Amino acid sequence: MLKIENIIAGYNSKPIIRDISFSTKPRELTGLLGLNGAGKTTLLKVISGLLKPMEGNCYIKDIDIYKLKEKKRARYISYLPQRSSIIYNTKVIDVVLMGITPYLGAFDSPTSHHREMAYETLKNVSMEDYAEENFLHLSEGQKQLIIIARNLIQNSKIMLFDEPDSTLDYPNKHMVLGVIKNIVGLDNKSGIITLHDPNL
Repeated sequence: MLKIENIIAGYNSKPIIRDISFSTKPRELTGLLGLNGAGKTTLLKVISGLLKPMEGNCYIKDIDIYKLKEKKRARYISYLPQRSSIIYNTKVIDVVLMGITPYLGAFDSPTSHHREMAYETLKNVSMEDYAEENFLHLSEGQKQLIIIARNLIQNSKIMLFDEPDSTLDYPNKHMVLGVIKNIVGLDNKSGIITLHDPNL
C-alpha cells in the first residue's frame, strides 16, 4: 500500500534521516522504535506530506503523494500527532467531524449523514457516551481515542500515529494501542506507529 524510497529529510538543509526505504502491506502495523531526536516524527511528517524530503519518493498504490494537493492527500493518509492541538471548548462530536474536511468543498458544512457517521465512529472506539461532552474536559486517554475516531472518519488507507502513548498512564497505553491494532487489522488499513518502548 505504501512505498518509501531513499528518503533523506531534515530541517534548514540539515538531514535528520538518510536513505530510508521500506514498504507496508494492508492490515499491517509497522512500529518505528527510537530515542528522542532519532527522526521518527520527521519521517512521519514526510510520509504525510507535511514535510517535503530533500531526496526520495513516497508512493501509495503507485501514486506520488507529493503531486497531490493537500485535501486529496488527506483522503489517502491520516496523521495523529503526539498531542492534540485543540485548546478551545468544543464538543467531542465536532472534533470527530473535523475528519470529514477532506471531502467538503470550500463553503460546505458537515451534513446530518456525516453526523451519523461520527456517532458510529465514536462507537468503534467505545466513546459514544461522550459525544456531547466538552473535549477539553476528557482525560488524556479519552482525548487520544477521540482523535483516533477523527482519523477513522477521514477513511484513509494509511494511518500514521506519532507516539500516541506519550501522555498516557500504563493501562491507557495498552487500551489505546489495542484499539489502533484492531482498527488497522479489521479495516484493511496500513498503519505506522512511533514508540519508545519495545515491549509495547
